Amino acid sequence: MNHYPLMVDLHEKNVVVAGGGKVAYRKMRVLMNCGAYVTVISSRAIKPVERLAKEGKIIWHQRDWRQGGARARLFC
Repeated sequence: MNHYPLMVDLHEKNVVVAGGGKVAYRKMRVLMNCGAYVTVISSRAIKPVERLAKEGKIIWHQRDWRQGGARARLFC
């Protein structure tokens, strides 16, 4: 698989993360540090993800991923 390095200014951009596990949480922290507005789509999440949602730092849609779930957002 070939990889394409991409540098993007994420400050105040809406970003969707699919999944609520350890890998997704690691991505969320990096995205938030870049100033992105993070929305998580996952039926389940680990405790730190639940805490971020409860604190209002991310938006968590507690459901399975479905087609069209990332319209007008950057998907990670």
